[in-house]
Amino acid sequence: MDLELSRVLPSGVTDKLSDSGINHCKDFLSRHPVELMKYLSIPYLAVNKYIADVSRIVAPKSQTAFEMYHATCSHFRRVFPTHLQKLDTLLQGGIPVGCITEIAGPPAIGKTQLCLQLSVAATSHGSVVYIDTEGAFSAQRLMEIATTRFNSRFKDSTSLLHMASNIHVYTEMTCNDLMKRLDKLRQLVDTHSSKLVVVDSIASLVRKEFDVRQKDGNARRAALLCKQATILKSIAECYGIPIVVTNQITGIVSHEDSDVNEFDYSDCEKEFMITTALGNTWSHCVNTRLLLTPGNEGCHHVITVAKSPLAPFYQMAYNIDAKGLVMDWAGSTELASHTARQEQMIML
Repeated sequence: MDLELSRVLPSGVTDKLSDSGINHCKDFLSRHPVELMKYLSIPYLAVNKYIADVSRIVAPKSQTAFEMYHATCSHFRRVFPTHLQKLDTLLQGGIPVGCITEIAGPPAIGKTQLCLQLSVAATSHGSVVYIDTEGAFSAQRLMEIATTRFNSRFKDSTSLLHMASNIHVYTEMTCNDLMKRLDKLRQLVDTHSSKLVVVDSIASLVRKEFDVRQKDGNARRAALLCKQATILKSIAECYGIPIVVTNQITGIVSHEDSDVNEFDYSDCEKEFMITTALGNTWSHCVNTRLLLTPGNEGCHHVITVAKSPLAPFYQMAYNIDAKGLVMDWAGSTELASHTARQEQMIML
């Protein structure tokens, strides 16, 4: 829909439309035929033909079931390594491309650091579009992870600066600004030849701006999230790249709608069910979910494969150091016997 009209319509027509601020197919198709008749000084039938021509170009092409199946299989065979060996083995190579992977967890658990790790790794193949909605992106931490975890790649300042120049960071602090950025995301991925898109986080803005206790708050929030997910999924599928988003988690005290009954994870003093924020609508938009939670008695943190088309529910221990997230092999062995019990305590 962001295709320029000059690539579809004759130059004489596009020149007149440009004088009226209509330069893209999206602008053209959003105008009433009567408006276009006025701008172009042509009869209705001629305008209708131009509308049909533009619509034919931008409309999604039909696919056979075989083509869709083949594309899906190709995406899931191609993966993006997390460079966490045990996790990559479980996910059959890494997080899948062509879909959305969610990293969820409470504050200061390592969500952003994992996003930074993935961003550094992606620069070996192309660039990264990193959308920061919390002001949590740290260029200094990015450099530290690059020089400690990927030290064989970055042996001098030139290679390090080249990596950093390929990570394009956009800070958006309102839902409206984020939506505008997502509307331009396809163009950004094209321009930068991006191999990874990160949204850190998808939850912070909507949880601030939408009060789900209001009559239509939950419905409006769900509608916005669906629109955002549609854009992200479309880009992931079109370009065959992974989309990684971070989310917050909440505790719930009933099996009713999680948006209504949510409360802060950190404030809970009794046993409860934990779930990702944003409710069931958003949950269905995510293909793979990695849940990061504190470990028992602070000995290690836990990464849970809570949802995946390829891997079973599984928990692994990890710690955070200068390299970012590192697997705790001894802790992972201890967790294996508790996986079934923990699965009952997590609402996917």
